[in-house]
Amino acid sequence: MIIILEGPDGSGKTTLAKHLSNELDWVEVHHSVPTGDAYRMFMHTLLTRTPLVCDRLHISEVVYGPIMRDQDLLGDEAFRLIERFLLDWRKPLMIRCYPALETCLGNWKLRTVEEYVKKEDAFVRVHQAYGPAFEKSKLPVIDYDYTKQTMTQVLESIRAYYRI
Repeated sequence: MIIILEGPDGSGKTTLAKHLSNELDWVEVHHSVPTGDAYRMFMHTLLTRTPLVCDRLHISEVVYGPIMRDQDLLGDEAFRLIERFLLDWRKPLMIRCYPALETCLGNWKLRTVEEYVKKEDAFVRVHQAYGPAFEKSKLPVIDYDYTKQTMTQVLESIRAYYRI
């Protein structure tokens, strides 16, 4: 079993990941696009540890790569391979953390120093890019907007999905 939280900075992913990890007693993995040894370690975790709560995975690269580095390091083929792997080998569930732009932007402004995206125009493009990126995925989904739902409601949906 694997839960993948995706969404822009300031959308509540990390807070939700910590909550779910504690409540479900699952391993929490904070992810950015791993390369080199970090990639091998991440793949080892993905293959051997279960259940997992991932704070981002492949969808974030589709969004952040082109905006921050002018390049998606995965590409379409690797994206499809990751999705197929997840669907064939794990029981994935994506939680789309996607509050309104104004909400995420306000949170981002409070933590700009800590965030990967440093410029507001880039942040706005990231938020906008998540819509099409979410559509690209074939993973089962639960939507989460912390301004409209509680973590307890999401937890109940997860328990129903996994029958735990």
